[in-house]
Order: sequence, then structure tokens, then C-alpha cells
Amino acid sequence: MAAAHNRRQPRRAYNLAVLLEGRVVGWLGFGQTPEPSPRRFEFGYALLPSVWGRGSMTETLEAALAFMFGPLGADLVVGACETGNTASVRVMERAGMRLVHTRSEAEAGAAREVCRFVMDRPAWQLVRGTGLP
Repeated sequence: MAAAHNRRQPRRAYNLAVLLEGRVVGWLGFGQTPEPSPRRFEFGYALLPSVWGRGSMTETLEAALAFMFGPLGADLVVGACETGNTASVRVMERAGMRLVHTRSEAEAGAAREVCRFVMDRPAWQLVRGTGLP
């Protein structure tokens, strides 16, 4: 799914390995989108089921958000997951992201319900406790 998305929407991308106890247990990839703003980023991730529930992905997403809003100068970060993936919904909520809508999307001829979350710069600053504009 991620490879097909990147072919449709090429961008500069960053990929992080999620390590737990010295082994790779997942990844988080993010990149800048050309539209509607070059300061908008999107991300996706995956984690081995054997390590779910340990906070690894929340910690990784928080670090990625700090990098996107910090050195990369993001104004908006967007993430999505299937509505039935309650663990991913919780990861984005715990990182301070806000659900903006749920909708049906078609991929490879099959429909799926998707939740879309966002975080803008002011929200990130509040979550981080800086409160700066």
C-alpha cells in the first residue's frame, strides 16, 4: 500500500526504523506533499503485532512530529488509518492529533473506512508545552 501511494504521489521521504530491545520491530515513514502546501507532511507506519501495546509507536510518532514541526518547518501534519484499527487511532490521539473526518475510500477496487487525523503548528506547540506562535 505505501509503495503504491508513493508511486502516485512522489515526494522526499524519511523513514525511521522502530527499535525495541535492539531489534527492528516496525517503521514510520513521512514526507512532504507538494499540494496544497509544501509545508504539509503525511505519514504512515507499521508495527509487528508481537510488540503492540508497549507505546513504541506513540513514542516514534512523537519524535517524528518534533522533527517535522522543528527542523523541517511543517505547518500541518496528516495521518490516516482504517477506522477499525483502534490501536492506530489511539496512537494518533495520544500524540495530540485531532480527528477531522472519517470517510470511505476505494483502493484496489475495495472500499474501506478511513479516519484522517491532523496536527497543525499551534496544536503541536501546545502539546509540547511551548505555547509559542
